Amino acid sequence: MKSILQHRPSPAMVVAVIALVVAMGGTAVAGSLINGADIKKNTVTGKQVKEPSLGAVPKAKNLTPIKSGQSMSGTFGAGGANSTGAGGFLGTSITYARPLATPIPNEQVKDIRKDTNTNKCKGPGKAAPGFLCLYNEQYNNVDHGYAYSDERYLQVNGKSVGVILFWDVLGDAPYVGGTWTVTAP
Repeated sequence: MKSILQHRPSPAMVVAVIALVVAMGGTAVAGSLINGADIKKNTVTGKQVKEPSLGAVPKAKNLTPIKSGQSMSGTFGAGGANSTGAGGFLGTSITYARPLATPIPNEQVKDIRKDTNTNKCKGPGKAAPGFLCLYNEQYNNVDHGYAYSDERYLQVNGKSVGVILFWDVLGDAPYVGGTWTVTAP
């Protein structure tokens, strides 16, 4: 079977095929086909390109902080073996899908299993603005959690990209896990 590009197509046919390929496969595929037709590699210059036809470069969504009052949720977990009983700690981290414009203050990271004041964390999927709520669903031999969210190494270009969490170990086979929700201040 011969490729349609092995024949000398009309200019209108070339444009139609390029448009179809771009629509279906993207510019990289189209560029490889154009090279096999009338346009040779590295021959198109800026003068020959209508710049407005290129469109805008998509924004990097993962660098755009979520808006004030918007929430994100996810899961966390940490575990270990401690044959000496109590002592030490478990640590893990949470990385936000999108950054926060400002970090959550450490005192506003709430471990709901131990925190009796839950008016800022009213259940999984919920957190008051400016709070990170940890909903521990499974745990063994760990004390309340504490966090480091405002450290400079947890920021990219001044935006908060996550939090580091720790739990004190109370005995053998410590573990903790559950869900979290953060709401941007």
